[in-house]
Amino acid sequence: MSTTPSLAKHASVNQLRTAIKLEPRPTPEPESESEFDAEPDPKPEPGPRPEPQPSVSKTTDDEHTY
Repeated sequence: MSTTPSLAKHASVNQLRTAIKLEPRPTPEPESESEFDAEPDPKPEPGPRPEPQPSVSKTTDDEHTY
């Protein structure tokens, strides 16, 4: 962070968050083409999720519904 340490002593949390957002992002290092450095193939995305089961149950007797 290029801001001075004194800013951290006197700035509000929101001011510090804004200062961090305004900092330029570091450039990512170029990826090497070596097979030893390569990441494994990403896993395929899973299929659609099953429908969730209802979590509220209803019980009745002769007089009441719970």
